[in-house]
Amino acid sequence: MARLKWTRARIRWNRQTWRQVLFTDESKFNLKFIDGRARVYRRRNERFSDACVQETDRFGGGGIMVWGGITYQERTELKIIVSNQNATRYRDEILAPVVLPFLRRHRLTTFFSRTMPIVTWHTFR
Repeated sequence: MARLKWTRARIRWNRQTWRQVLFTDESKFNLKFIDGRARVYRRRNERFSDACVQETDRFGGGGIMVWGGITYQERTELKIIVSNQNATRYRDEILAPVVLPFLRRHRLTTFFSRTMPIVTWHTFR
């Protein structure tokens, strides 16, 4: 929703201006459902069938968080985020080593991120 609002506010931008925007986001992929509950779909009288029994992982099953960015013609490297992200780690592990060099290398002027709790966009000239 934040990206849609940000985009609508710039509806009059031309194609060349849009080519100067780097959009970034992060996503978490879990091996188990986020609430820890397994869903089982079975036919009547299959309650204890071996096909309906599933081993469980008492430690959550794990997951992975990744961060990436796209532009009109390019994409950043996909970064794996090893542990909890905070503003300092985001700055030190994503912004400084990945975003800023990418913006400079591709001569981009605008960076949009929905990664932190508030929507941010920055214009570089």
